Amino acid sequence: YDLEFLRLGLRTLNGEPAATTDDEFTDAADTYIRNLFDICKREVDEAVRFRVATHDLLAIYATGGLGREQAYDDDFDLLVLVNTNHENVRAYANMIVAKMNVEIAKRGSLPHYRLADHTGHYVATLDELQNILSEDRIDTFVDQSQALEARMLVGTSRFEQEFRERIIDRHVFGRRREYVSRMRSEIESRHSASRAMGRELSSVKDGVGSLRDIIMMLLMYKAAY
Repeated sequence: YDLEFLRLGLRTLNGEPAATTDDEFTDAADTYIRNLFDICKREVDEAVRFRVATHDLLAIYATGGLGREQAYDDDFDLLVLVNTNHENVRAYANMIVAKMNVEIAKRGSLPHYRLADHTGHYVATLDELQNILSEDRIDTFVDQSQALEARMLVGTSRFEQEFRERIIDRHVFGRRREYVSRMRSEIESRHSASRAMGRELSSVKDGVGSLRDIIMMLLMYKAAY
């Protein structure tokens, strides 16, 4: 992973088109996360001397920049989900993810799990995610956006179907008007704050008309249509 990151970075500095480096970085990062999961899972199995069945029950999704297939984010936004309420499955998955975190940090990146702020665990259940998205909080749109950007790295087609039906269809598409309204309010609030500080054009990422605005607009269109 380190060598691939260096190779792609040098190509970027030499003028390689972003579309090409995005594709190759995404492929490298996806492969890294999948292989890392497999290795850490095997190490946990060897350490605890038993294996918990996780077929169709465990999935890892990339979200944020990696979910959008963009290169060079400084962190990995991940959703780790289980489709069961048996705590032994969650505890097993947490052990795997804890090992993954150590290795990701060694690469100079930061693993980020927004759902941990809600659940206190790296791993959330689908039921918990549904409950989080059902809450009437001003920042629910952030969790909806993460779900909408989510791209499966580890898991099965059966899990993906459950995720689409229970999370995306019901709690994003099914609440599209509320989602779009709160996203618009967030953009307007950020713009007002930037103008008040005289910094509306100071940031390519966060200023008025910035990359963040473009991403949020695309997500609103995706939810609405």
